[in-house]
Parts: sequence; C-alpha cells; structure tokens
Amino acid sequence: MERSDDMINDFGKRNKILLSNSNFMLYIIGYVISGIGTRLTTIAISSKILYLTNSGLSLSATLMFEGIPSFLLGLFAGNVVDKMRKKNILMILYILFAFTSFGLIFANDMSLIYIISLINGILTSFEYPARSSIVPLLVDKDHLLEANSIRSSLSSINMIVGYSIGGIIVSIFGNDISFLIDSLTFIIIAILIAFIRLDEKAQEDKSENIFDDVSKTISNMANEVKQGIGFIKGSMVIRQVINLNLLSTLIISMQTPLVYIFVNNYLGGEKLLAARSGMLFSLAGVGGVIGGILINSIGKKFNNISIMTTVLLFDGITLIAFSNSKIFLLSSILFTFLGIIFVVFETLTDTIIQENTNDDNRGKVYGFLGSLVDPLSIISLGIGGALTNVFSAKVIFILCGIAEITVALIYKTYNRVKSIN
Repeated sequence: MERSDDMINDFGKRNKILLSNSNFMLYIIGYVISGIGTRLTTIAISSKILYLTNSGLSLSATLMFEGIPSFLLGLFAGNVVDKMRKKNILMILYILFAFTSFGLIFANDMSLIYIISLINGILTSFEYPARSSIVPLLVDKDHLLEANSIRSSLSSINMIVGYSIGGIIVSIFGNDISFLIDSLTFIIIAILIAFIRLDEKAQEDKSENIFDDVSKTISNMANEVKQGIGFIKGSMVIRQVINLNLLSTLIISMQTPLVYIFVNNYLGGEKLLAARSGMLFSLAGVGGVIGGILINSIGKKFNNISIMTTVLLFDGITLIAFSNSKIFLLSSILFTFLGIIFVVFETLTDTIIQENTNDDNRGKVYGFLGSLVDPLSIISLGIGGALTNVFSAKVIFILCGIAEITVALIYKTYNRVKSIN
C-alpha cells in the first residue's frame, strides 16, 4: 500500500510540474484544438468530395495529394526547421493552414480541392518536425516522457471526441461552417503559440529572418541532407527507432480497413457492422488514454529500445488473439489493449528521439521519419487490399501478428548479441 501511495504521489508531483509550465500548457491546449479542428475538416472534406463526385477514387486521390509532399520534402523541411525558431515557423504554418481551411469553403470543383490538399501536404511536411522538435524546448529533459505521454493521451481523447463532435457539426451546420470553424481554430493556435516564451539563449544562433533561413537551406540542401542522414547513420539508437517505426507502419497501417471486414465476417455481420466497428475504434481510443497514463507512471524505468521491441511483441500476440476471437466482449478487451500498446509505442518513439537528438538535428530526424511514414502507410494499404483477394481478414491479421513478433525478436536477439560482444 505504501509503495502504491508513493507511486501516486510521484505521479502527481511529476505532472504538477508540467501542468504548472505555462509554455507546455499553451502548447497542449493548441494541440487539443488542432486535433479537433483536423478531425472536423477530415469529415467535412470527405462529405464534400463524395457530394461533388460520389467517387471513392477522388477521396483517395485527395489523400495522396496530401501525402506526396511529405515524401519529397521531409528531409528538406526538417533542415529548415532546424535552422529556424520553432515558435516562429509554427505560427506562420498555422496562419497558412487557416487560409487553406478557409479556401475549402470556395473549392467547389476537384481541381481546387486537389491544389489545397497539395498545399496542406507541403505545410504538414514542415509542421510535423517543428511540432515534435519544440517539445524539448518547452520542458526539461527529465520530463520529456511525461510530456509526450500527456500529448498521446490527449490525441486518443481527440480521436474519441473529435470525430463525434465533427460528425454532429457537419450534419447540423454543413461542410462550409465546419471549414470556417477549423480556420478559426488555426488562428487561435497561432495566437497561443505567440504567447510561448522560449529560452532565447538556446536559440541565439538562429536567424531572425525566415527568408534567409530558407534561401541558405536551399543553396546548401545537398550538404544539409548529407548531414541529416549522417547523423541518423551515426546513431544506432535513432536508426533502430526509425526502423522499428517504419516496419511497424508497414505492418499495422493495412489493419484499419480490415477491422470492418473482420467485424462483418466474425463479430456480428452487416447489421451490427457500423455499431461494433465504431465501438472497437472508440475503445482503442480509451486504451490510448490508459496507455498514456501507464507510460507516464512507469515509463522512466522502461524508456529504451528493448521496451519498444517488447511492446511490438505484445502487439503481435494481442493481434493474433484478436483474430481468433469470435466473442465481441473479448474482442473489445483485446482491441482496448491494442490502443494501450499503440500509445506506449508512440510515446517511447518521441521520447527516445528527443532525448538522443540535439537541437541542430532533431528536425532532420523527424523530417526523415515523416518523409517515409506516409508513403509506407499508402503502400501498406495497397498490400492489405491485395491480400484480401487471396486471404481472409482473419488470416491477414495472423500474418501481421507473426510479422510483428518476428521483427521484435530479431531486434531483441541482435541487441542482446551486440551487448555481449
């Protein structure tokens, strides 16, 4: 009982420091608002495209236009982020996002929607490394894991609440009002970021001029890219984190659409498809909140590559168990556990990268990771779709579980042999 009380007190003390950190709280409030706005636009843009075209292909093409820039610009964007004040670039990006969201109100043909999606993709290429890289400037290194766990938990809550609110707003007020609300949320986020105070000494070598930053980066792009790749190659920890993320993305991304097929075939059929699929994804969000709290409480003791591979191992085992369950209650519990595992893995990824990367290379690492994750997600979806022509959803889940277990065991064995030698 005494140990439990100590753990609770320690948990409260660690998070009290973060909650009293005005910079971090401004960042987190903006993160929550951004998450809700993004989900609102996701629903509204899907509704608008289907209204204009009644074509799933057009919807997929829009997602591709948004994903392509990350692949092409990832390392370049990371280099720009490393050379700029993170606060300034985020403010600029969120104001530009406000314009693109507002522009969707007037985009009544697919060519305009494609152009705006492409612009959003370019902006996201810069926003992802900037948003992720700013966290170590807001909190002490000793509190990075707690900060990332809070962010991951809130992301899960956003997943549960955001889509529900978004669906209601789109249904009642329509797409255009939804785009307007999203545009206003980006303005609010930019204002919140403006009030963040960073240690100027830590940023004193950064240029004040965004145009100088960009022009210098363009002129030295080859050297900057080599520097980023060289840093990644030179750090075994960063290499392994990136490799684990890319392999897990390739394996896991195909699984989301398969859930609907699995529910239809094994967990209730067509009549219960919508309700039970929605329930499973909501429970995954609940699991995410639990995972955030869990890693926040005990993560300090287990913050390393070995635990990442253990988490991936458990994910594979849980997925195989889920694929063999025909009882919805058991499936719900297992899916909640998958949500816990996902957030723990995500939090460890961010924390290990932030702790093992200096300010001059952090943007490059996130830019490199972002440039590969989106294309791999698309490839994974394509592989999953192709496999459904050969195997059942159950068999694909089992194969994915085996793949995750195999990857985890290979890395565990490799690191164990490496440590012995």
